[in-house]
Amino acid sequence: MEHNLRRESSDPIPVDILIAIFSLVPGKSTARFRCVAKVWASILRLPEFKEVFLTESFTRPRLFFAIDSYDDDKLFFYSTCSGVNLITPLIP
Repeated sequence: MEHNLRRESSDPIPVDILIAIFSLVPGKSTARFRCVAKVWASILRLPEFKEVFLTESFTRPRLFFAIDSYDDDKLFFYSTCSGVNLITPLIP
């Protein structure tokens, strides 16, 4: 009985569902996801995924801005995506 439960829970997720999920994460993360499993790497190389990802990327507005530090004459660049409350520095 326990063996059957494990087998049922290990059914693969359909590729179209994975493509939809992967298309919602940032590009940097999808590049990292290629190292998780060979199946994920092959999905992320599919032309269908690339098309969906690019379409999603163009529809997500981004905000880029720079902050000038007057104390030490440094310029900091930041970006953010809509729907995300994090601000990511572009240059460390």
